[in-house]
Amino acid sequence: MVSGSPLGPGLKTLLLLIHNKPPLRFRPSLNDTSPDLSPTADNLLVGDVSQRLTSIFLNNPHIYFLLGSSAVPNLSDSIVTSNNLHQMTVAVNFSFSSSIPPWTIHTSHSPQRNTSQRATASSPITIPTSNSSPQQTITRRCECYDMYKQTVPFAEAWSWQKSVLEHRKTLIDNNEDGSDESDTLIMLQHQPVYTLGTASSETHLNFDIKDPPLPLFQTERGGEVTYHGPGQLVMYPIMNLRFHKMDLHWYLRSLEEVVIRVLSSVFMLKASRVNGLTGVWVGDKKVAAIGIRVTRWVTYHGLALNVCTDLSPFDRIVPCGIKDRGVGSIKGLLSDCCSVDDDDDDGKLIDVAHESLLKEFCEVFQVELCHQPVSSLLEFSNTRQ
Repeated sequence: MVSGSPLGPGLKTLLLLIHNKPPLRFRPSLNDTSPDLSPTADNLLVGDVSQRLTSIFLNNPHIYFLLGSSAVPNLSDSIVTSNNLHQMTVAVNFSFSSSIPPWTIHTSHSPQRNTSQRATASSPITIPTSNSSPQQTITRRCECYDMYKQTVPFAEAWSWQKSVLEHRKTLIDNNEDGSDESDTLIMLQHQPVYTLGTASSETHLNFDIKDPPLPLFQTERGGEVTYHGPGQLVMYPIMNLRFHKMDLHWYLRSLEEVVIRVLSSVFMLKASRVNGLTGVWVGDKKVAAIGIRVTRWVTYHGLALNVCTDLSPFDRIVPCGIKDRGVGSIKGLLSDCCSVDDDDDDGKLIDVAHESLLKEFCEVFQVELCHQPVSSLLEFSNTRQ
């Protein structure tokens, strides 16, 4: 990537790449052990000419942004360099109005599961064996309550999570969890709030705990103090890890992987992990915080991605208890190369990040989304209280 900045000097041209090769792959799979998840023009796999393929380059030609194509199932396809492509160059002004690759998502009215309509732009993640072709993977259903444009009070969302959790625990207690064919994902924004984890210390609060500037909640999730507010997308997966992998480190790294893929493939930000810390970073700025709780191998709480968040409330705390690193947002990081200052751009950033988060979540965890009406979640929560 470009030295001195995770973004490079700015976007200049739109290259429409047309080539009749196999479908496009623009990022490694979860099983790829390569330490650098950022795609480059030198390992571009070009897509079918019948599909819309758009690529936005920075001044550095090794940083790009691909839209509108499906992914190949593995890395065995022919690799071509950018010099082999037929290129048509058109100067454009950068805009966030372009959509990310489309995919099909099941609705609650779907009569049956159809793995050919998975909520992902690429084929399932497979684990190859040493002497055979890649193994098949099973896609699990995930009920999605999507309120990403709403700002929800923390107490309400917390109550919803616990209601779903208690239902899952009841099934386990009654040895009926084998009949539970779905996980749950709640997605939203929060009204301004501070939350404390089980490792929180009052020394990381720059205010009187008895007189907080915003609502303050002590929770059972892991980690330290953090802030939630408008412009921050929050994902609460409630997943039975018995049907995935009974490994908390795997689960945490998978949540990080979701965000890393979003930042690198859609926003061209070189995101990474930091040894010994949980979350996702761009340079020395933390853009996504993760705090979870797992009981009987069922997860709740989750991750928060700063998209266009007002970061000033973080000044009143030591975020996640980390004193020597800062907090960042997608909007703030992108402002180095393009103008994203007005409310209209904020809305587009939220829309793009939301779509990409759902897509990457489905791919990493091998689930297909079944969108549910929010009213059913409210009714379910009320019956459990």
